[in-house]
Amino acid sequence: MLVALAALGAANAVFAGTTRHVSVMHVEDIGVGPTNIGIRYEVPNVAPAITEAQAIQAAKDRKPGLADQAASIETRYVLFSDDGYFDKDAIGRQYRPWQKVPAWVVTFKGVILPSRGGDPDAANHEVNIVIDARTGEYMQLFSYR
Repeated sequence: MLVALAALGAANAVFAGTTRHVSVMHVEDIGVGPTNIGIRYEVPNVAPAITEAQAIQAAKDRKPGLADQAASIETRYVLFSDDGYFDKDAIGRQYRPWQKVPAWVVTFKGVILPSRGGDPDAANHEVNIVIDARTGEYMQLFSYR
């Protein structure tokens, strides 16, 4: 549970069970996203149904312990698209459900996440957890650096 968080700006947060302050920054300039892995960000045209604090808590609940090792947390409210993710409808046709979904991208920075392939000693130092801003539901986790 978040004990303290400032709305949409740089803040310090204390997570339940810890005494460590973790810097939280809402990133206004969302950029285009990591397009090299098929993920795109666009500026949203609707307000989120869940707050930044709720998104951070949902991300923390999805990957317990990650917030404890993070040096900082960044949030971005975006229209999220993942061109590489698809599902199939009832008759087996592929479709891409994650196109322009209002979402919070919660980035835990300064963590160590073993890379999945190649060098066994390789690790990424950012973990991005995508939370649907309409429902608060987990969408996906990705790490590319």
